[in-house]
Amino acid sequence: ENWHVGLPNGYQCSSGVMVGKWVWLWNIVKAWGLFEFAKDRYNGVMSNNKAWDDAKTFEENTADWGFMPGCCYREGVENDLEGVPDPEKVLAILKELDGWLTKTGPGLPEELKADCAPAYDLQPDTPWPERS
Repeated sequence: ENWHVGLPNGYQCSSGVMVGKWVWLWNIVKAWGLFEFAKDRYNGVMSNNKAWDDAKTFEENTADWGFMPGCCYREGVENDLEGVPDPEKVLAILKELDGWLTKTGPGLPEELKADCAPAYDLQPDTPWPERS
C-alpha cells in the first residue's frame, strides 16, 4: 500500500537512477512473474547509463533522456537514498534487479524461473517465419 513512499525518481537523484520505478519492477517480477516486461523497461534506459558522464552537470546528462528517462542501477545511488524509509533494503533490491535484468548479471534465480515462464501463447496462428 505504501511501498513507494519516499522513493525518488531519476529527476530527484543526482545519479539519475529511477529508484521508485526499479523497486516497482522488482515487485512485479516477484509478484506476477513479469520478467520480460521488466527486462524490456530496464534495458530501454541502458543507453542513458552509457551516455552518463560524471564530468557533466545533471542537466547536461538528462537533456537527451527523451521518451525513456532515467538510469539503471549504478554506483553512487547510495547517496540518493538519504531519507528513504529502508535504504539498505532498497539498495539490495536495486542490485538484485540489476543482476536479474542485465546480460552481465547472474540472471533470474531458479526459484523464480517457473513463475516467470510464459503461460499462454495468444497468437491465433504460427507466424510465417516460424513455420517449418
